[in-house]
Amino acid sequence: MRVRQVVFLASSLIALITIISVLSLFEYRLMPHFRNMEIALVGRSAQQVHNMMLNDLKILNTRLASLTKWDLAYEYSRGSIAPEQFEEDSLNDAALDAGDFDVYIWVNGAGEIIFARYRQPDGYVDYGPLPDYFSGWLKPGGVLIPKDPMRSIDGYLNIDGNPALVASVPVVPHSYEVDTPGGRVIGMTYITEPVINVVRNFTGINILLIKNDAENEAQVAEWVKLADRDGIYLFPETDSRYAFVITPPDLAGEPVFAVIGRIPRDIGQTAAGVRKFVFLVLGLCLLLCFLTFIGFLELALMRPLVGIRRAVLKIKEDGPEQQTMLVPAGLSEFRDLSNSINDMVHTVRDEQAKVVAAAEANRAKSEFLASMSHEIRTPMNGVLAVTELLSEENLTDRQKDYVNTIAESGHTLLTIINDILDLSKLEAGKIELESLSLDMKTIIDSVINLLGPAAQKKGLELAANYEPGTPRHFLGDPGRIRQVLVNLVGNGVKFTQEGYVHIDVETSEDNELIVSVKDTGIGVSEEARERLFQKFEQAGLDTTRKFGGTGLGLAISKRLVEIMGGEMWLESVLGKGSTFYFRLRLPLAEHFPTADELAAKPVRSKRPTFKGSLLVVDDNAVNRMVAARMLEKLGNVVATAENGREALTCMEESGYDVVFMDCQMPELDGYEATRMQRRKESETSCGHQIIIAMTANAMAGDREKTLEAGMDDYISKPFKIDDMVNVLARFLPPGPERD
Repeated sequence: MRVRQVVFLASSLIALITIISVLSLFEYRLMPHFRNMEIALVGRSAQQVHNMMLNDLKILNTRLASLTKWDLAYEYSRGSIAPEQFEEDSLNDAALDAGDFDVYIWVNGAGEIIFARYRQPDGYVDYGPLPDYFSGWLKPGGVLIPKDPMRSIDGYLNIDGNPALVASVPVVPHSYEVDTPGGRVIGMTYITEPVINVVRNFTGINILLIKNDAENEAQVAEWVKLADRDGIYLFPETDSRYAFVITPPDLAGEPVFAVIGRIPRDIGQTAAGVRKFVFLVLGLCLLLCFLTFIGFLELALMRPLVGIRRAVLKIKEDGPEQQTMLVPAGLSEFRDLSNSINDMVHTVRDEQAKVVAAAEANRAKSEFLASMSHEIRTPMNGVLAVTELLSEENLTDRQKDYVNTIAESGHTLLTIINDILDLSKLEAGKIELESLSLDMKTIIDSVINLLGPAAQKKGLELAANYEPGTPRHFLGDPGRIRQVLVNLVGNGVKFTQEGYVHIDVETSEDNELIVSVKDTGIGVSEEARERLFQKFEQAGLDTTRKFGGTGLGLAISKRLVEIMGGEMWLESVLGKGSTFYFRLRLPLAEHFPTADELAAKPVRSKRPTFKGSLLVVDDNAVNRMVAARMLEKLGNVVATAENGREALTCMEESGYDVVFMDCQMPELDGYEATRMQRRKESETSCGHQIIIAMTANAMAGDREKTLEAGMDDYISKPFKIDDMVNVLARFLPPGPERD
C-alpha cells in the first residue's frame, strides 16, 4: 500500500478516534451528570409534595387538638356534665366547620362512641351505625385507639373506598393531669380533588391522585415495590418528561393511594442540544484540519518520498554495485536521508563481498569438521569396544588400571568428537529430530545414574525433583533431550567443588515443559554470560586451564533446544552457583507403558521380604499405586490414603508397622500430619508410630526438615524397590529372600 494511502487512512482513523473519544466523554462523563441533575430535580419535587402532604397531617392533628385539650371536653368524655348542653354549645355545625373535618367520632374513656357526625352539603348529621371496618380501627389497641391513652396519631386511611387524612387525639384537661382516661376525638378529611389542587397550586407541579381500588390495585402494588423507604419512586416516563410516584402507607402499613407527578426534562433536552452543537463544530474543525494536513502532506512530504522510493527501487533492481542514488529536491531532512542512503549503498557493496567470502570459508570449515569427526569416530568405536572386552577378561590389577584408563580417555575423546560432529551438523543444517514416545522422568533418572559416580566421587549431592502433577510421557527426540541434560548436569558436576547439583522439572501455565539444572559451583560473571553460549567459548582462560573442555557443549545444547522449538537461558551469581533453564513445548504421548505394566516385570535379583502392615499416604494416585505395588512385592500388606487428614484417621482406626508419608499434599500435608500424630502420642498412651518421609524434594536441608517434623527416616523420589528394602530393613525383621 502506498504511503499516501497509509497516511490518509491513519489521518481518517485519528479523526474517527477523536470523534469517538469526544462522544464517549460527552456520553459517559457529561450526560450522566445531566441525568443526575434531572433525577435530583425530580426527587426534590417529589419530596416537596410529600412534605406538604405530611404537613397537612400535622395541621389536621393541631386543629383536632383544639377540641380536646380543655376541661369541658374532658368532663364531657367522662360523662361528668350534661352531654346535650356540651354538644349544643361546642359541637354544633359552626364549631365542626371550624375544624373542617368530614367525619367526627368521639370515644369516651371506656372505649364507647358517644358522638359521631359526618358532613353533608347542608350540614353535619348523625353518622348512625358505623361501618364494620370502623369496629377494627376503634377497638382497644387498634390503629385509632392505641394502648397509650396519651398518644396522638395522624396518618392515612381508606374510608368507604376513598383515601382520607385521619387524626386521633386524646382528650385531656388543660393541666394534663388526669385521673382516668378521657377518651379520644377522631377527625377524618377525605383527600379529594380540591385537596390535591391545593398541593398542585402550592408546589406548581402537575400531580394526579390514584385510588388504590380494584382497578388500580396491581399498579399501586408494583409502585410500592419500586419505591424507596420514603415511599417515592422516580422514573423517566417519556423522552421529554420524568415522573415520580408517592405511595404513602396507611396507619396499618398498607398502601392507600398513589400520587403521580410529572416534570418536563428541560435539562436533558438542553444537554442533547449542546451535544449536537459540539459535534457539529468538532466535525467542521476536524474536516478543516484534515484538508490542511493532506495538502501539506502532498506538497512537503509525499513528492520527495516518492522520489526516494523510485531511487531505492532502482537500486534494488540493478544492485548496489551498479547504481548510485540521485539526491532529490525537498526538505533538508530528505536531502540528508538521500545522502545517508548513498553512503549505505557504498558500505553494503563492500560488506557484501566480505560476507560472501566468510560464508564460503564457514561452509568449508563445517565440511572439514564433519569429515574429520566421522573419520576419527570410526576407529574410536573400535578402541572402546576392545577396551570393554578386555575389562571382562581375567586381568591383573595393573592391567585393569590400564584398561580403565583407556576406557575413560576414550569416552572423553568420543565426547569431544560427538560435540564436533554435532556442531558441524548444526552449522550445515543437517540435524534431524526424531518423534518418539519418551518418559522424561526416566531420561532424568538415566542422567543421574550416568553422572552419579562422578558427583559421588567429589562428595556432591546429585538429585532431581519432578514436580507432582507434571506429565512424564511426551513425543520428541529422547536422545537429543538426554544429550542436553547430560551436558548441563555434567557441567554442573565439573564446575562444582562442594554442595549440590539439582534438576527440577515442572510445567508452565501454557503447558510448556521447563527443566532447570542448578549447581553451587563457581558461577558465571555478568560479562562472561554473553559469550558463554558461543562456540569454543568458556567463562575465561583460567576456566579452560583448570577444568578443561572445548566450550562446545553449551553452544550445541542451546542450538538443539532452539531446533526443538524451545529456548535456553542462564541465571548465575559469581562464586555462588548457576542455574541453566530450558523450556520445550512437546505433545503428550497417547500411549506409554503404565506403572502396572512396569511393576509386572519380574525382578531378577534376589532380595529379602517383610511381613509388615504398611500405610502409603500420597495425593498422587500413580505414586500411591507404584509405592503400594513395590511394598506388596516385598510381602507386605499395604493400605493407602490420599492426604494427611485421611492418614490420621487410618492410624487411629488401625495399627501399622510403618507409614510412608508424602510431604506435600492438599488439605493436610505430611509435615503437619506427623506433628499432629506426635502430639497425640505425647498426650495419650499410644505407642510410637514409625513414619517415613516420602517426597520428591531432594534439596539440601529437606532431610533435616522431615526429621524436625518428627519423621523417622527419609526416602527421595524417584525411588526404586531396593530403596524400599533399605528403609524397611531398619525397622522390620527381614523374611526369606525372593527372586
